[in-house]
Amino acid sequence: MVLRARPAQRDRVAWDEELHATAVCLGPDGVRHRLASVFGYRGPIMATPRALVCTHGHCLDGFASAALFGWMLTTTRGPRELDIRSCGYGPGFSQVPPGWLDADENAILDFRYTESKALHFYFDHHPTAFGSTAERDDAIATRAPRVVRWDPRAPSCARVLHDNARDVFGMTESDLTQVRDLVSWVDKVDAARFEDVDAATSLDDPALGLAAVVEQHGDTPFLKQWS
Repeated sequence: MVLRARPAQRDRVAWDEELHATAVCLGPDGVRHRLASVFGYRGPIMATPRALVCTHGHCLDGFASAALFGWMLTTTRGPRELDIRSCGYGPGFSQVPPGWLDADENAILDFRYTESKALHFYFDHHPTAFGSTAERDDAIATRAPRVVRWDPRAPSCARVLHDNARDVFGMTESDLTQVRDLVSWVDKVDAARFEDVDAATSLDDPALGLAAVVEQHGDTPFLKQWS
């Protein structure tokens, strides 16, 4: 693959995709050599940004929200090194520790809010997402570049991500078509919108089978396999 000068009329997205493909093909040393030969560049190669995603563990909504967020982020903002962490409430753990938020981009999904200047994205739907009314009001009033989207009327965090995808990430209706079935199933499971008890406990549908697996095994090592 040859790295060419950018034609004036070339589409920016296609150009960026070609550059990324070239970088993957050549590797860091190859990119450095090519830049040196073409442009005389001999500096360091910029590393892929790391994005930390702290999400509710052992929960289909937390699992799906992390997958949706990672897809939206990388689709619209370029490659990321995704680091997904499972979070669960218990003695001594009621929110994500601020010290965890050490990546280039940090997100908390489907879990209690943590006030920190290092937090870049927050999406949730639980009425108990904030420790106080004042914390909630301050968080909601946040301006860019931090993104806070909270909707206690939503049946799932995945739904909050879906409904804000256009505003936050610039996703199109066509983009979102491919994830609508997933979001609908997460809504149904997280809000317990089943027709009857048998439907809630059946594993006949793949989505319910996935929910059962995530509820049993959805800790950090499991989630990392999907990042």
